[in-house]
Amino acid sequence: MKRSYTYKLAVLYLVNILIMYAISAICAFCHFSDQLTMMVEVCGEFLFVYTLNRFWIKSQIFLKSNIPFRSQISVNTVSFILVLCYLIAIVDHGTFSEKFLLSIISALLFAITEEYLFRGIILGSFLRQFNFSVFTSVIFCSLLFGMTHLMNLTYQSLTLTVGQILSATALGIIFCCIYLRTRSLLWPIGLHFVVDVSAGASSLAKGTYNIPVSPYYSIIPLLLSVCLMLFLLRKSKQSQVKASFRQN
Repeated sequence: MKRSYTYKLAVLYLVNILIMYAISAICAFCHFSDQLTMMVEVCGEFLFVYTLNRFWIKSQIFLKSNIPFRSQISVNTVSFILVLCYLIAIVDHGTFSEKFLLSIISALLFAITEEYLFRGIILGSFLRQFNFSVFTSVIFCSLLFGMTHLMNLTYQSLTLTVGQILSATALGIIFCCIYLRTRSLLWPIGLHFVVDVSAGASSLAKGTYNIPVSPYYSIIPLLLSVCLMLFLLRKSKQSQVKASFRQN
């Protein structure tokens, strides 16, 4: 069973990356704009991931939570602070244009697709099919999420790519914690969406989609996210998480 599921997840992860490369190459050949390329990429990625999960992997995705709403709110305290900071950054950039509206649509599609893939399918599979511990599941899932940014080596330096990998891993840990404690993929999708919109606003303001992230500045957020994980997924909460995700 585990070997079969390992094969399925490996195919899902690797073929998804290859499809992203292929779509990007086709869009470049057709001279699509950056925003149109992103829209085509994310639509193709979601169609592939959803279809594979629907008919082959069949991993259950939790949207409607069985956790009291008040508890979900308290779990998301840090998320609300992050959202506020990102919203301030968006307003500060002041890039409310047609391109910005398109970037909002792209951000929503990317948030839905990536959370469906990494938190919905991969994290859920680690807990249910592989019976990994909560911490192991979160770390592995977040590392896989961060490693997808290795694709950026095709157009930027190793230093910048490492910085983006560390930043994405830190965010991945936070998204995992939120999903596990709320049992609803809608919460991490919402936070992921705001983060991507903020990044899009920054990109438009700077006139580039390649946002430099130093690995040195990424270490602190990574450490803070690990501390948040140790708090939100402390021992007294892990049995609740396991029971919640291993039931239908």
